[in-house]
This record gives sequence, C-alpha cells and structure tokens, in this order.
Amino acid sequence: MDRIILHIDFDMFFAAVELLDNPMLKNKAIAVAPPNAKRGIITTASYEARKFGIGSGMAIDIAKRKCPNLTLVSPRMWKYEKINGIFREIVAQYTDLYEFVALDEAYLDITHTYEFYGTSDQLAVNIQKDMYRKTGCTCSVGLGYNKISAKLASEKNKPNGFGKLTTQEDFIEYTADKKLTKMNGIGDRMAEKLYKLFYKETLGQLREVSLDELKFYLGKPGVSIYYMIRGIDSRIVGDFYKRDGYASRQTFQRDIFGREEVLKKIVKRIEEASWQMKKDKKSAYTVSLIIRYSEGFHRITRNKTVKNPVKEPLEIYKVIEKIAEEADLDQLIRQVGVRLSNTTKGSKLHQLSFGEEKSFTRKKEVFRLTHELKKNFGRRVILDPLEARSR
Repeated sequence: MDRIILHIDFDMFFAAVELLDNPMLKNKAIAVAPPNAKRGIITTASYEARKFGIGSGMAIDIAKRKCPNLTLVSPRMWKYEKINGIFREIVAQYTDLYEFVALDEAYLDITHTYEFYGTSDQLAVNIQKDMYRKTGCTCSVGLGYNKISAKLASEKNKPNGFGKLTTQEDFIEYTADKKLTKMNGIGDRMAEKLYKLFYKETLGQLREVSLDELKFYLGKPGVSIYYMIRGIDSRIVGDFYKRDGYASRQTFQRDIFGREEVLKKIVKRIEEASWQMKKDKKSAYTVSLIIRYSEGFHRITRNKTVKNPVKEPLEIYKVIEKIAEEADLDQLIRQVGVRLSNTTKGSKLHQLSFGEEKSFTRKKEVFRLTHELKKNFGRRVILDPLEARSR
C-alpha cells in the first residue's frame, strides 16, 4: 500500500499564541523577541510583519530598520509548550505513527487510520478544526505520499490552508518553476553554490543535473539533493529521530573581545548544553566553539574531537580552553556558543593512571550529586564547579 503522510504546521505559532492573550495586537506588525534587547534575533513574525521582509532568525536591529513600527513581544516558552501539549494530544487521537520536529510542527502517517474518518482529506479537515477549537490557533496541513511531499503541500495554501501532492508526478509539476530554496534542506548558501556550479535557478532546472555530477561536486549532500528534488524520500514517520547535537548560544548587548572574556561568557553556554545532553544520558566526543564576529556577522566554528567522551561542564570547559588557543578572539565578538556532538549513550570507560583514579572518582561523585540536586530542586539551587569559576 502507498503511504499517506500528513504534515501539520501551525501558522506563525509563537506570534499566534501571543495574539490569543493580547487581541489588541491583531492586524499589527509584531515579532516575538525580547523588547528591550538591542541584540538578538526574531523568533517568529506575524504575517503583517513579513510583508516588510521580516522573518525568523533575523537580527532585531535589522528588523526594526525594515519596519520602524514593529512591536516586539517577549517570548513565553511555557505558554508555547502548553499549546504543544494539546497539539500532541490531538495528534495521538488520529494515529500512533507521528513525529514532532518542533513545538509547532509534526508528521503523521495515516496510511492505516484514515479510513476510520472516511477519506484522508476528511481526516485532515478534522485535525484542522480540532486544532483551532482546542488551541485557538490555526494550522496548515499538507497531504503527501512521503515526508518531503507532505511538507511542501502544507506550504501551498498558508495560512490555515490545506494542500495535496499525492503522487510524484504532482510533486514534479508543482516544483518545476520553484526557486531552489523552496526545497527544505537547500538554504541560501547551498542555492548560491548550486547556481555557481550549474547555473540552475529552479528545481526543474536542477533536475537536469545528473547524479554523478552532484555527487562529484558536493559529495554525500549532492546525492541527497538529487533524490530530494525528485520527491523521493523513504524516511519513516515516528519518534525515532536520533539527536546528535546539543548547543547553546548567547548574543551580547555589547561586543566583547579577548580570550579571557570569551571563556568567562562561554561558561553558562557549556552548562546549558551539558544539561541538555545529560538529560538524554549521553556524552560527547566532539566539542565545538562557535564565534560570530560583529564585522560582517562573520561566523567561525572550531572543533576538537577527544579520545574519551565528555559530559560534565568542567570537562567540556577544558576542551574549550584548548580550542580557544587556535581561534582569533581579539576581534569584536557579538555572539558565542558551544555545541556538543558525535554523542554516545552513557560514558565510555578509559584507563586511569594510579594518580588520577582517586581524583577522577571524587569529581565524578561531585558532578553526580550536583546533577541530582538540580534535577530535583531546580538548576539554580547550586552552582557547579564551573559556574563558580565564572563568578
């Protein structure tokens, strides 16, 4: 049996939730971001704001220049997570094969359940009605034969729309004149690279490029692009997503510079990323330091892969110290971040020298107790050794 996949995507989710509590903002250009922040990025923009070219990920100062009357609303994650809980309950009523890829976005495999609702179209309409009735927010739904077609279909008639791409022929026809960036997975940089390599501007034109050419110039990503732009996608739907990255970043209100200042600011980012990773009971082989300079918003990433995986903040900090020696930290810096990747479940054991053994055992016990206290009583109940160092 051919698969029937739904993609559900809330319309301007964070902004829509804020409008529920403040109807006075309706029909105004609003964006979810800290109102008093001079630096930072837009999380979500209303459709009125998007008419000015404002979108997710845009710097606040740029957004304000594009739209001087833009209203900034403070993000409230607890509120969005509450709506997400209702979203999950609704989805679970229609199928047991679903996958949430964000608070406001999910895939459903309804191949074996749509008949209970008459047709797949009717099931999609029922979900839209349930979403609005129980959350007060609208969503767009796409019906496809795999994940990639369902996602594109959900974007056809936004907002509060329903779209269908139920065959590969439909997919090929619909995407023929679409820009390369229309395809999820092809960003601005990749689109620019593809144009420089092959002089192709649309997905239809890019389909003229052979698999061998894409693979030769782009490697593995080229193979993925070849199949993706043809609507070929065998990924299954389900909560089987393997997370292999934990990151935390901070944008400063005032630029910083110098190794000492960067290391001081990176401490909380390390603690945050470590906390996320330890909740999944993982440790990481690769530690990355991310720096975004003020001049030109240029960003660099410096990585180091260690022999024995790390998970505790102090262990990660020591790796970051070594990475920092190889990075240019004497320019003005607007953002720093840390990323932990190449993860493994649990902690791999490594051989300790006689002198290390007692020290390692003591540190391990201190970190374990610290983590338990934070988990039970909140993360601010105690400073771990690394946070204390930054004070």
